[in-house]
Amino acid sequence: MKNLCFILGLSLVLFSCQKNPSYTNEDGGFSIDFPSAPTITIDSFNTQLGKVVKYSFMVESSLSNAQMVVYSDYPVSAQYIKDPYKFIDGAKEGALRSLGIDDVIVDKRIELDGVPGIEVIGQNGQELLIHYKLFLKANRLYQIGLLKGLEMEETPEELEFIKSFVLL
Repeated sequence: MKNLCFILGLSLVLFSCQKNPSYTNEDGGFSIDFPSAPTITIDSFNTQLGKVVKYSFMVESSLSNAQMVVYSDYPVSAQYIKDPYKFIDGAKEGALRSLGIDDVIVDKRIELDGVPGIEVIGQNGQELLIHYKLFLKANRLYQIGLLKGLEMEETPEELEFIKSFVLL
């Protein structure tokens, strides 16, 4: 009986020490370790491919620091997207342009569980640093980002945020 109590107690301690993703979105097919509950917004925009709905999840800890996940389903079949990296590059260029990022420090191809992606780190020469990952799974584009002031270095917690993204 003592052994059983010890094993149950140890199991509870080990289970409580495991870090679980702080936010899971089943509809979006992802989980990530946001530092707090994100603000969710839904918006739409028109593209050459048609109307796209954008789902944004953001935590702003200050005016110059935000963590976010955005996903959009493009109105095409996965077969239409013959070169996923070309598609992702187009999305990346649009994001860099909209944020005024003109100094790209890192721009590399990556994968997450076989899903193609790109990681980019850059700054706009004024006040903004971004660390961004984009993944294309079928016709769904995921964007994971950290945006912060240039005067602040990326903290281990912020780097863990970027790394914690999981596709379900």
